[in-house]
Amino acid sequence: MKLRQPPLNSQTQMLTKAVTHIRLGEVNAGKLAALDALAETYLALCQQYVTLFCTGEQPDKFHPPLFATSLSVRWHRVVIQQAAGIAQSWRTNAYQDYLENLAAYQEAKAHPDFDPDLPAPTWRAWNTPTLRRTCIQANVNVVALEPAQDSTFDYWLRISTLEKRQPIRVPVKLADYHRKVLAGKTLNTSVTLNKRGGEWWLTLSYDEVVEIHTEPAAPVVGVDVGIANFLTTSDGKHYGTFHGKLRDRQKRDREKRRRKAKLRQCLEKKGVQKLPSVSSRSGQRLARHVRQEINRAVNLCLDEHPDAQVAYEQLSVATMKFKARAMNAYLYASNLAHVPNQLAWVTAKRGLSSKRVKSAYSSQECSRCHYVDRANRPDQQTFCVSSVAFPSMPISTQQLISNGDGMMLSLLLAATNRKSRRYSCRGIKHRIPDPVGRSPTARLVRSSTGVGQGQESGQRNVCPDGWQLCESVALSRKRHAPLR
Repeated sequence: MKLRQPPLNSQTQMLTKAVTHIRLGEVNAGKLAALDALAETYLALCQQYVTLFCTGEQPDKFHPPLFATSLSVRWHRVVIQQAAGIAQSWRTNAYQDYLENLAAYQEAKAHPDFDPDLPAPTWRAWNTPTLRRTCIQANVNVVALEPAQDSTFDYWLRISTLEKRQPIRVPVKLADYHRKVLAGKTLNTSVTLNKRGGEWWLTLSYDEVVEIHTEPAAPVVGVDVGIANFLTTSDGKHYGTFHGKLRDRQKRDREKRRRKAKLRQCLEKKGVQKLPSVSSRSGQRLARHVRQEINRAVNLCLDEHPDAQVAYEQLSVATMKFKARAMNAYLYASNLAHVPNQLAWVTAKRGLSSKRVKSAYSSQECSRCHYVDRANRPDQQTFCVSSVAFPSMPISTQQLISNGDGMMLSLLLAATNRKSRRYSCRGIKHRIPDPVGRSPTARLVRSSTGVGQGQESGQRNVCPDGWQLCESVALSRKRHAPLR
């Protein structure tokens, strides 16, 4: 499944859907031997180019051939294209997070309240990817899908081999599910061949145009991603959780892997050649069930917001790290990176409008004037929100889309998570002399608890440049306790 970004002001978007698990089980031994020999040569050459593009040169799908091989020129070009795609993805994942962290650090450094003890992000080179599984991403020049005529099979797969002008034709028999999905569809010319467990599997794909039916003036629903609740919307609803049974299963699986790791070290000291694997079927099953729970949470969330625009945070799980190993294992098992990807895919499939926004420093940002101040978020449990009333929330997340990247997203959602009351913005620049007489109830008063004191109903604060700031919300004059 692949989402193609639509052009500007476009009401349609192109989706590439994959049809997987097509088993090539009707192949004789001679054709299998030729296909296995081709795959072995293909994988070795692809690994050479992956290493080259990751360490020496920039990924280029049209790079001239460099290594000697028994593959044909067309197969050689397919190898270069697949290796360039793998290297480009590796470079993007490894380097993009570093660039985002560096940009956030430079932005924080320009702030007057910058902490000089905050360390600058450093680049750490990732390990070069190693191809362990056989996967061939071929185009029509070397692998062609031909409809079957007067045969019990649905298609024939013509594959060029290492022998010149001696291709093999592999029969393809579709299941009822595959026929139903592919009915009336135009298949793409590129195919994917995977070898798992000694058997070959085919993956086909087709393009589908989906119309975006969400109105531009539709309400915007902010979505926050977390572990306690996979999805938390700006209207105060929660969907899915990793706590409970999934958390207990993760603890048992972690203890099991630790015991296997200790046994593996003991056997290695004794000189045992064949060591047991640390992975287990229970761990793989747990990861699969976590993804299924995330998918159910996303579907339920979008079912309850069918006509809304969706705004979700730009989450980078690769940079998240705790000091405790148990918390890192907990974070890894929760599979948070799957949540925004699933949100993007399901919204595109349903024709909903969605946008990924930057949530950095949004918990320290005023919702009215967008001034960032560390005093607005003194601790994790305390939020100083300007004129935000829950659950009705007069400050809609429509401002989040119109104002750009991530304004107030995580602040709104975090306050929703903790059932926040109404508070006032505590920005230092908002404090101006009161024309009546500097009444403590007519201006924002800083407090040691991190929560501003109340304002009287009807009073407003205006910043020096004339912009209206922090509409008063008739708070009580007593000091609120920090949220729990």
